[in-house]
Amino acid sequence: MEFVLAELGRVRFFGFGILVLAVQALTWLEAVQADEASALSPPCHVGLVPGAIGARGGGGASLFIRPQDYFLDFETALVAKGCQVFRFELPVDGTIEERGMVLKAEIERNEGGAPFDLLAHSQGALDARYAIFLLKGKSVRSLVSIGAPMDGTPSAKWAMDQIESHSFWYYLLKWVGQYDLESLRFIPELEPRFVFKHADAFAPQPGVRYASAVALCRSGCSLPLVVSGWLTGVGPGDGLVPAQSQRWGADLGEYNLDHLSTVGVDRAKHLERMRFLDRYFDWIRLN
Repeated sequence: MEFVLAELGRVRFFGFGILVLAVQALTWLEAVQADEASALSPPCHVGLVPGAIGARGGGGASLFIRPQDYFLDFETALVAKGCQVFRFELPVDGTIEERGMVLKAEIERNEGGAPFDLLAHSQGALDARYAIFLLKGKSVRSLVSIGAPMDGTPSAKWAMDQIESHSFWYYLLKWVGQYDLESLRFIPELEPRFVFKHADAFAPQPGVRYASAVALCRSGCSLPLVVSGWLTGVGPGDGLVPAQSQRWGADLGEYNLDHLSTVGVDRAKHLERMRFLDRYFDWIRLN
């Protein structure tokens, strides 16, 4: 009897050992499958949202960035980090409502099963906030802005004054810069009073994380933007947007960039753009 009981004990112990090994094997297999899925899936699905100066059809005006160069450093750096990157194209002279509706449609068309981490510059951030409002927070995981007039900018009021008076500066921009202020229907919407009046359409949406970085040029700034900042009374900022107006959501820091070098390809500001993109990548990975 004792022998039988001992044998039964050995059988039960052996069976329990087999069960433990089977569970461990299944756990290992699940871990391997998870690692393989992680390797196949990009760590982020970034959508780059341009401001008005970088939209397609801009004509490559001498004062501004060529469309093919806009966001080029951003795309190259983020792809190198393993991100899937999509560059949105918006109407060059469209209103926030028009551009936001186009962006909404493009987000829905190109989501591909993964929500977007939107990275927006200048007016593009207001377009993105409105598009997220239209989407009710769906299809977008986060929005990060840089050099964006989140609370408007006094340079818009200055531009409106030049249009109304057809001033020397209006004709200088039109004839020399090939940039007709009168054709830009979004300008009145970048005034602080417009953003305040339509605050509901720009409100944060549940489930979407927001952050911003400040372009605050202190050295090596573009001369036209230095002049622009002086003329329009922008104060400390990137030449077109005050630093205090660029803040929205979590703070990703300040960078020695002006409105053009933020998204350009000039070598002088390359390392500063990379410093911002490293901070951006860390934020979207941890949030």
